[in-house]
Amino acid sequence: MGVAVLSEPGEGYTTPELDAKWETASAIMGKVGMERFNKYGGLCDETIPEGPYHYLGILGVLPKCQGQGVGRQLLERVLEEANNHPESLGVCLNTETDKNLPFYRKSGFEVFRDIPVDTIHTWGMVWEKDSNTTSLR
Repeated sequence: MGVAVLSEPGEGYTTPELDAKWETASAIMGKVGMERFNKYGGLCDETIPEGPYHYLGILGVLPKCQGQGVGRQLLERVLEEANNHPESLGVCLNTETDKNLPFYRKSGFEVFRDIPVDTIHTWGMVWEKDSNTTSLR
């Protein structure tokens, strides 16, 4: 129905499996594609606040399950995880879809920084655990 991929503070934003596929992806994208990707990645890094935050790398719900509260339930679990972590300041994320902004804002996230990257726009958002609740209902 849906998936959330959450990195703990200090864990990084990737997995060994993704790192292993990097060489193949680089060959497919070519030099120009890789330059654009690296530019995008560097600018995304600037939209993430400093400090020990959980990073929500993916929050996705199958189209046929959207609008049924699945995303809200997943996000509630993510916020609960961060809230229970003694070192975490909260959760941060990037979204390139402006229609996601109201969903995250309703859940207590605020835009930390937004940056245009060529034809893409990315919003870095943050949820501070001390100023919000994990209940989204």
